[in-house]
Amino acid sequence: MQRFARLNAVYSSDLERLRSIEEGGYVLVALADRECPICGAPPEAQVHDHGGREIALAHAAAAAETRKIEVEQCELTQTVLALRGEAASLRRVVKELTDQIEEIDSQIENDRPLEAMARSNYETYASARADLQRVVDVYTRRAELVASREEIDGQSTKREGDALAVGPDSTVAFAFGASVKAVLKEWKFPDADKAQFDLLTNDIMIGGKPRSSNGKGVRAILHAAFNVALFVYRIEKSCHIRASWRWIRLC
Repeated sequence: MQRFARLNAVYSSDLERLRSIEEGGYVLVALADRECPICGAPPEAQVHDHGGREIALAHAAAAAETRKIEVEQCELTQTVLALRGEAASLRRVVKELTDQIEEIDSQIENDRPLEAMARSNYETYASARADLQRVVDVYTRRAELVASREEIDGQSTKREGDALAVGPDSTVAFAFGASVKAVLKEWKFPDADKAQFDLLTNDIMIGGKPRSSNGKGVRAILHAAFNVALFVYRIEKSCHIRASWRWIRLC
């Protein structure tokens, strides 16, 4: 608006200048058809036109430039009016938006307690949901393990005759029992000739009585006899027997 005001001032100054030129030219052109004010000669007797043609051209040019500037000044006035109307409209919009902002800020302040409560409830529900999800995962895992166990049980259900042999075979057990019997005889252990190695319990038996059924001292003697017999058996047979405590239960 300030720049347009300065432009309008320039237009007004130009119009005043052109109007003065136009008025002066009009007077000079009007005097050209009269008697000469210097010598009094009539117009038809005058030899010099005193620049009347140039004055008429200047007058016409000034009039044309004046009309042009008046049109531009009129357009400028319309533009200024439109800008003033737009500025007024923008001021109303700014006022409305400011009122809306103040109203929203007030609503936000009023809703802050509700937001805090909702956030707290959300955190509580989220924690409970996580706990429930862990429980669901446990049940899901349990169901998977149960299904796997049932599948394994179904695959492992076989006839008793098809069971896999674990531990030594009967031939090795008989030979090892003979070694135990020989050791116990050397030690003068009572009923040493009734000693044998039982494949079912994987333990030494004396007269059909398991080693674990004896007292602590007898169990220690039989344990020592087992170790000595194992070394004797290995030396006699010149073979390597894996004395795994997984299948030799010496308690």
